[in-house]
Amino acid sequence: PYLLEGNVFEPLVREMYDRRKETVEARHILVRVGPDAAAEDTLDAWNRLFAVRDSVLAGADFGQLASTFSEDPSAKGPAGTPGHQGQLGYFGGGRMVEAFEDQAYNTSIGEVSDIFRTQFGYHILQVTDRKPMPEERTLAHIMVRLTGDSPAEQAAALSELDSIATRLQRGEALADVAEEYSDDQNSASQGGNIGRMSFDAGLPFSFRDAAFAIAAPGEWVGPVQTMYGFHFIEYVEAHPLGTYEQYYFG
Repeated sequence: PYLLEGNVFEPLVREMYDRRKETVEARHILVRVGPDAAAEDTLDAWNRLFAVRDSVLAGADFGQLASTFSEDPSAKGPAGTPGHQGQLGYFGGGRMVEAFEDQAYNTSIGEVSDIFRTQFGYHILQVTDRKPMPEERTLAHIMVRLTGDSPAEQAAALSELDSIATRLQRGEALADVAEEYSDDQNSASQGGNIGRMSFDAGLPFSFRDAAFAIAAPGEWVGPVQTMYGFHFIEYVEAHPLGTYEQYYFG
């Protein structure tokens, strides 16, 4: 146990801790092949992805190729959601399978990785950005869901958004307004509190960017639109990463 602790577990935790200090933004293309696939199926998958990678290196648009060829279903999802055109958003250590994470953290911005394999199949990835990981935050929100596209339904939603904004601007607590207005039934009874969230928790991109741009606890922003509706978001509390010893020993 002592040897495992010093030579295996601790270096892995140290690497994880260091990677939690930086977030990487990447997009990928997946060609599925199972771990026990026949040799000819494995070769076919590799050859198909090799041709796609050649197209990327020749200047073809990575996102368009992901929409066309990636076998990750999220690649064809709506804009602004994780996976659209292969864009996974920002992630830190511990969010991806080991082989994927290793490639991402060892690829420079703008570069395309070599083909690599995970249990899902063959991948290539392109790193589009990297930056320091924002500290985790407790967040709360009020959500107004759009129920339809008719002029009357749109007008009703806009009126509700105006009412919420007016009450928040007057200084009413978001928690009180959330209990009355929020369409997120899971958090409305908790004053809109959705808990402690990290920047790479998989939030819709517009929600994530707005929430982590709020300057200080107690401040709010909104309305912010996502695929779920409109949100007013409050930054409740900060949670810095802490030291390595705190991370490792709890």
